[in-house]
Amino acid sequence: MAKLTGIPQSTLSGYLTGGEMKLSNTTAIAAATGVRLEWLATGAGPMLPDGTGFAEEPAAFAAAIPRPAPSDDVLISRYDARAAAGLVATENTSYPVEKVLFSGDFIRNKLRRKPEHLALIECAGDSMEPTLLNGDELLVDTSPTNIRHGSIYILRVGGALMAKRIQPRLDGTVMILSDNPRYPPEVLTPSDATPLDVVGEVLWRSGTLR
Repeated sequence: MAKLTGIPQSTLSGYLTGGEMKLSNTTAIAAATGVRLEWLATGAGPMLPDGTGFAEEPAAFAAAIPRPAPSDDVLISRYDARAAAGLVATENTSYPVEKVLFSGDFIRNKLRRKPEHLALIECAGDSMEPTLLNGDELLVDTSPTNIRHGSIYILRVGGALMAKRIQPRLDGTVMILSDNPRYPPEVLTPSDATPLDVVGEVLWRSGTLR
């Protein structure tokens, strides 16, 4: 407004706290904003010259107002589910409990994933410390079908969810690894009665610092 009218910003601030406006300044503000001088000075009558309360902003005024960029945020479902990072948790009945807002740029360009494949669940236990902590929120991509060495995955084993690293071996067995050295590796063979189901890859965590 100061740029449009030439009125010092301190003077305009005084008007906002109830200061009396000079006629010349009132005229300048009315011209810059496109409102009727009488309405601005007294509050009487319609606000705009066409007799209405609202109308399209004058071009000069509209150009001076910063416009936010179109939002590219995405909503990710958070599920009532816990992935055990420790002893295998009891079976989860998973259902979405809320939507969490993420930056679309972060999801698509930083993580390079599709929002529709993502979900949030909670980490429970200490077997993946110091990488994952008990109570962390985990952002999981449910679309990967190929296991990448070094990544952390959410597994479903016997109806329970686990957060672990996976290392396939040439003999057909799969090692399930914890980051916490107190937890020894586990080995699953093709003949094991409990099948290994990869639910998704852990991309990101949110939690408290230690």
